Amino acid sequence: MHDQPLAQATSEKDLGITVDDQLKFTSHINSISSKASRTLGFIKRNFKHLDEDSFITLYKTKVRPTLEYASPVWSPQLTKDKMKLERIQARFTKIIPKYRHLPYPERLRRLGIPSLEYRRLRADLIEVYKVLHNLTNINPLSILPPTHTTSTRGHSLKLTKERPRTSTYGNSLRYRIIDCWNALPDHAVTAPSINSFKNRLNIALKNHPLKFSPSSY
Repeated sequence: MHDQPLAQATSEKDLGITVDDQLKFTSHINSISSKASRTLGFIKRNFKHLDEDSFITLYKTKVRPTLEYASPVWSPQLTKDKMKLERIQARFTKIIPKYRHLPYPERLRRLGIPSLEYRRLRADLIEVYKVLHNLTNINPLSILPPTHTTSTRGHSLKLTKERPRTSTYGNSLRYRIIDCWNALPDHAVTAPSINSFKNRLNIALKNHPLKFSPSSY
């Protein structure tokens, strides 16, 4: 530019998300994992006498948001990245003495805290609802094409399932969420408001296998 060579970059940070040239988002996940781990360590060192509820509140307000910000954009594709995120929450659940000896899924159940993998799935579904109901500036047809089937099975907002061209493209929101979205009940996807959808979604996913047993841990 202006006779000056441009430096080659393999990643760039925009709106708090580090995007790499492979669209794997490993750099972003490494960054947020380190930040969340430091925050969790600070809480553990400086709040030694909190009761369980207060400690959970601190985790939910100071640590977990770092691990979840804008997850529909960067949701991890690689198992090692999923595990890196989940281990932060696993460390938190071990801090509670009476649950320390239990397996991670059981600690989650006792504390009533879903896995991070489940919460990313839920965040994806909420984002799809917002796009399809024109609650964002995104044209729904550009990323979430509706199905043209005449079948009466399922709900009225089913999405077309296509074969992705690459594994990276297959991990994009458009592809990774289709099966779960299409399986939701009609009264959920046609909810009149975002809060109503969240409530109906929680009921629909009440017994989802990822809720307390992440596939990557």
